[in-house]
Amino acid sequence: MAFVDILGFDKHARTIRSPKDFKAVSLLLSTFKEEANRWQKSSELYKNIQAIAVSDSIIVSVPFRDIYGAFILIAILHYFQYNLIATNFRTLVRGRVEMGPLYHKDGIIFGKAYSEAFANEQEISGPPRITVASYIVEEANKQGKLPENAGKINVLEYLNRDKNDGEYFIDYLKPIGAAANLPQSQKTIERKNLIYFVNAQLNKYKDNDKIRSKYEWLSEYLQKFKD
Repeated sequence: MAFVDILGFDKHARTIRSPKDFKAVSLLLSTFKEEANRWQKSSELYKNIQAIAVSDSIIVSVPFRDIYGAFILIAILHYFQYNLIATNFRTLVRGRVEMGPLYHKDGIIFGKAYSEAFANEQEISGPPRITVASYIVEEANKQGKLPENAGKINVLEYLNRDKNDGEYFIDYLKPIGAAANLPQSQKTIERKNLIYFVNAQLNKYKDNDKIRSKYEWLSEYLQKFKD
């Protein structure tokens, strides 16, 4: 399961003063809900996805019994995270993916996986990325080496490893999965707009080291895809 924090969302929610402000805040969560519903209806593979939004957080889970559970969860988060930052939302998120006992149904959620995902997201903090527990990556690596999985797409293709702290994270700017089907012209325009956005934020928060550090990380990450 994944616990995802929408960065800056709580600040916006606290400053609602008009119907226009409310619409701007609710639109983000409505988009997330519509996206979750779309995935559930698109294929039998996604029918067991559970997703809820609580204040400034999003929680997504897939049953462990699903043979493609980890792949489905990370592929969806990859698409969702890219879509949030590449579209007009220009919204950053930070989160954590964990595996373990969990009850998640009809808006009720509790269990070890949720507790650890929440705690680790808070502890790791830092850059705008969704990190993945190392034991999940190790298991995916083992499964990928099995003869019967030869030639199949592996969840590892959706991940990157931060050179600064060694944390695995969803490589959301990598054009893979749903993002791979976008026209090259669209991807080029989105990258240029992202670079412009990040540079503007670096200037805006030049005197705020805490916020600026997030955009410095994102700026360095974007360099990999500047072409």
